[in-house]
Parts: sequence; C-alpha cells; structure tokens
Amino acid sequence: MRKRNTSAALLAVWLGGWVCLAGGGVSRLELRPVARADAPAAPDASGPLSTPVLGFAPGVTGNELWPLVGIPGAAHIGPAVRLPETVTRVRVAPGGGYALAEQDPDTPMGIATLAPDGGAATVTPIAGALATADLVVFSPAGSAAVLYFSSAGRFQVLAGLPDAPRVVRDLTAGALGIAPGILAVSDDAAAVLAGDAAGGVYLLPAEGAPALLYQSNEVSALAFLPGRQDAVMADRTQNRVVLLQQVSGACAAVPLAAEESGVDRPDLLAGAGGQAIVIASTGSRRMWVVDAATSSLTAFDLPVVPTRLEPARGGNTFLLSAEADEPAWLFTWQAGSGTVFFVPNSRPDPGSAGDADSSR
Repeated sequence: MRKRNTSAALLAVWLGGWVCLAGGGVSRLELRPVARADAPAAPDASGPLSTPVLGFAPGVTGNELWPLVGIPGAAHIGPAVRLPETVTRVRVAPGGGYALAEQDPDTPMGIATLAPDGGAATVTPIAGALATADLVVFSPAGSAAVLYFSSAGRFQVLAGLPDAPRVVRDLTAGALGIAPGILAVSDDAAAVLAGDAAGGVYLLPAEGAPALLYQSNEVSALAFLPGRQDAVMADRTQNRVVLLQQVSGACAAVPLAAEESGVDRPDLLAGAGGQAIVIASTGSRRMWVVDAATSSLTAFDLPVVPTRLEPARGGNTFLLSAEADEPAWLFTWQAGSGTVFFVPNSRPDPGSAGDADSSR
C-alpha cells in the first residue's frame, strides 16, 4: 500500500481566535494567533436559530438536542431543540434534518423533523414500526435505516426517509440465526449487512439464510458508501480495513488499510464522497483517509479523541465529538486535504434565563 506524503497537508482548528496548524502524519500542533478582526462574532445562544444547521449534539435529557449552527470554521451551538416530554431517546440522521424518536413501549418509532426555526419539534409515528430499538443505523444519506429489536427478536428496514417513511422489510432474527453487534444499510434500502460477535459480515436477504461475505476476527465498524452497494468494514484487533464491493452480487473483498500502513484500532468508518473513506479510532487521536481507487493513505493527528463519525450537512463534513455540555469538533475532507474545526460550547448554564428561553 502506498502512503501519501502529507508534508503539505494542513490541519486547521478554530479555537476562539487561534488557529492550530499541523501537517499530516505525526507533526505536532502549532498555535498561531489570528487577528480578532477575522474572528466570527460571538453567537447569541438565546436568539433564533439561523441556517445552515450542520448537525446536532445530544442534550442531558433524552428529548433534548443542541444544533450546530453555521458553517465549519464559523459555527456555534444554538438554542436547544426540545422534543415532546414523551420522547425517551432520539437518534439524529446524517445531515441533521430529522431524527428517529422513541417514546413509550406502546408507541411506534416516530419521525421528528428538526427544522432550524426555533419552534417545538413534533413526532409522527411510523406505521408498522416497533417502539424501542437496541440498534438504529442510518444509510449514508439518511434515506434508509435498519433497526434491531432484541426483545422482539426482529429487524426492521425503513425506506423513504424522512418524507415518506415505511417499513419495507420485517425480519425475524431467530430465523436468520444472527445476533448482530453492528449493522449497515444502503441508501436504497436494498442491502442490509450485519456483523456478529464471531467476526462474520453477513448479507441479510429478504428471504432465506444470510450469506457470509467476509470473515475476520472482529467487526468493529461497518458502513455503506454513499449511493453504492459497496461497503467498508474494520477489524480493530487486526488493524485492518476492507472494501466489500457489490455486496448484493459477486462480492469481492479488497484490502484498503492495514497495520503496516499505520492504521491503529479502527472502529469508525464513513464515505466522504468519491473514492475517499474516512477511518478513525475511539482509542486514539489519529485519523486516516484512504482513497479506495489507489489505496493511498493520508494520516492526521487530531486535537481530540473522536467519539463518533457522523455525516453533517454538506456531504464531506463529519461530527467527531459532541457530548452533552461539551464543545463539538468537526472534520471536513475537501480536495485531498482535511480540516478539523472546533465549535465552542455556547450552551447557557442549566437553569439560566437563556436556557429557559430556549423552548425547542
């Protein structure tokens, strides 16, 4: 595998008037001041939301979300979006335009539209959907989702998200003989993959037995590429990332990255458009982007340990970290270079007037 020369690649982090610059690979971070005239104005966290919204950070409660408002490099955390009190858990779709919301055990999973207008979000139940899922995984574009309900022993595949949601497949886990640890679904909802505890990656058919596509030691990450029937899987015990081409046809496994190329404990994966695949680890401050066509690998040092790799609005921007009452971090991959952006925590203190005024 050919490792790309990253001496010209820069990693920029906005830190309230400072920019961190770092070369790819193992270069150290270097702080350089930025003139205050170039800095974005401090946001008013109590005012109305403004577009665009990049994504959402979780709140302290299960029915609260905080929008990341603006553009990478000039974003802030806007006023809270609050869903009905009946909502107990919410999963935000790629791009942040909507979420799947759980309520009580007798109410089907619902669609919550997350519009940046400062109004209260509502939840519309999805006909035929079960109530509380152990696993919810969206397709790269958020047009489909696969859900696993361990108590019911069932998988459900949703298509037409978010405007025309419907259950297109309802599978019994016992009949398939798989207890999934990880799932993935294609944008057209036609292909569903499951990784089990034994390291197998299976294609789940509409009928019949699952087809074993690839066997590894562990499936630590699994994701489809946008708009394609190709998927990527990671094994953090072997420090390996593999491309699974045409999973619904004559599937071929193509190695993309391995330990000798510097990949370490990969457990987060996402397609970044074209042939670029983003690889990250929740166990280190490293990130890699591999070109699936050439196998060239670009490595980055990060200022934060990523906890997620969720597509934000814009296609090539990903949410790396956004914990309750913490700052957020974004990663953007564009024209062969990566940039990390810091989003300051502008949430009001709990119980403050600003928090009380944030009625969403």
